[in-house]
Amino acid sequence: MELEVVSYGAGEPVAVIQTALTGDELLPFTELLAQGTGLRAIHVARRGYGTVSGPGKPTTTIADMAADCRDVIEALGVVPSHVVGASFSCAVALASAVLAPSHVRSLTLVEPPPLDGPGAEQFRAATAGLIATATARGTAAALDEFMPQLYGQPWREAPELAGSDVAALERDAETFFAIDLPALLAWRADPTVLAGVHCPVMVVGGAESGAWFREAQELLVQWLPRAEQVTVAGAGHLLAGTHPRELAGLTAEFVGRHR
Repeated sequence: MELEVVSYGAGEPVAVIQTALTGDELLPFTELLAQGTGLRAIHVARRGYGTVSGPGKPTTTIADMAADCRDVIEALGVVPSHVVGASFSCAVALASAVLAPSHVRSLTLVEPPPLDGPGAEQFRAATAGLIATATARGTAAALDEFMPQLYGQPWREAPELAGSDVAALERDAETFFAIDLPALLAWRADPTVLAGVHCPVMVVGGAESGAWFREAQELLVQWLPRAEQVTVAGAGHLLAGTHPRELAGLTAEFVGRHR
């Protein structure tokens, strides 16, 4: 398996795991994270994204994605690395810390997906509905159902996507609906297992984010032994894309305390 990796700067390694659907969403944050911080910020693409890995397999799991992250960290010779996940890729980051704790120096989890409780059940039902739309009517129809919820209409012209490759997003949508979302539905965050994650963790949320995501942040702070919570004023669920400079500053400070 070959994955696209983009590296900025030099110094203490930070692996940023690509989130779902928008393959380039975290690149500006990753680049900012390396500027004047003494950090090597490494953006790690996931299976089925970009032009290198080829199509992903429908049976790919969150554990498989975590193994990919572990393998990239090993291949680059940056064991251990601080690991950053945003939205979907928070699940991959958490699974990485469980699978290979020796490879994960710290975790930064930005707007993690709903994990448990009433909000998680609603989220899972909505996610299953998107998968059903993609299966019955195709990925273009599923995109037009999903993207306005995040970006409004017309979603392709949203300011938040101004620096993104929308054509690549549409190309990679099949991976999102056929692989990523089913993998997320099949993955369960086990509080007993997460209690064994002893690395430092920073859980970051947007002040304007919805109840589903606030609930997830609060649960992780309860479940993870060394977790702290930070809220970014004026930001919503897309804060990694809308507030990359603020997030880079928070992450650099957190990593600096746990070098």
